[in-house]
Amino acid sequence: DCKTASASKDSKRMKKQPKTLTPEKRMVDGYYFDSYSYTDIHETMLRDRHRTLAYQNFMFNNPQLFKDKVVMDVGCGTGVLSIFAAKCGAKHVIAVDMADIAKQAKLIVQRNGFADRITVIQDKLENIRQLPHGLTHVDVIVSEWMGYCLLYESMLSSVIFARNTWMKAQPADIAAGLRQCRIFPNQARLFMAGFDYDAMESEFWRDCYGIDMSVMYKRPAPTSNPLIISVDSDFIRTQHTCFKSLDMHTVMDQDLDFTEKFDLIATHDDAVIDALVIWFDCLFENNCND
Repeated sequence: DCKTASASKDSKRMKKQPKTLTPEKRMVDGYYFDSYSYTDIHETMLRDRHRTLAYQNFMFNNPQLFKDKVVMDVGCGTGVLSIFAAKCGAKHVIAVDMADIAKQAKLIVQRNGFADRITVIQDKLENIRQLPHGLTHVDVIVSEWMGYCLLYESMLSSVIFARNTWMKAQPADIAAGLRQCRIFPNQARLFMAGFDYDAMESEFWRDCYGIDMSVMYKRPAPTSNPLIISVDSDFIRTQHTCFKSLDMHTVMDQDLDFTEKFDLIATHDDAVIDALVIWFDCLFENNCND
């Protein structure tokens, strides 16, 4: 968070030994990190231009937030965000990833001429006891931590750990009562709306490239399992509501397991609602007070 920690607390925290993991936890972690060791998943993310350009445009349009700063890239993958930070003038970038993709990231960093300003560490972030090159803290954290439905299989807990362990508050900001954003993206919001899934699916088969294939359609059975699909906004039947907002500078691990009340207001008197759609957005702001 943005509170200043004493040197004695920092030293105790740095010397703290990692928790002993159960075999079950090791297996889950192993599966998770192994899934990010292959090229395909990183190619998919890099080909998502909306995602990658959101980071690039914000960073390149706000280079003063990174210039001469020590930056940590949590879950660096191929190192694309680390290189963006270096191009913005970062003093040094610490890129961390447990998956084997870190090996490729090191080669990419070298090939692009940033080996002297980007250090790639292949390890679980929570295992790092000391930063490289005698560094004692980081000024900025960047991460593409979002998972399915924002929080499923996300790395937000690692971002929180990095913030609490390695980020130092700026005395000038504290004295002025300001809170300069230094974790990007700095805010995430979850939204929900009701929609008519049955109507959306049946409409597809009624006019499939100009052909009536409605005989192919089978009404979906009720399920409690989430579907990862594109939703046609024409079939949204309620106003949307933001039911959870997370500030990266203040959120804690316990905030990630939550129950929220919400209201959905129908937009049609005869609306049929047979499913809920959830989506999220992430904000990049250069001043948390704005």
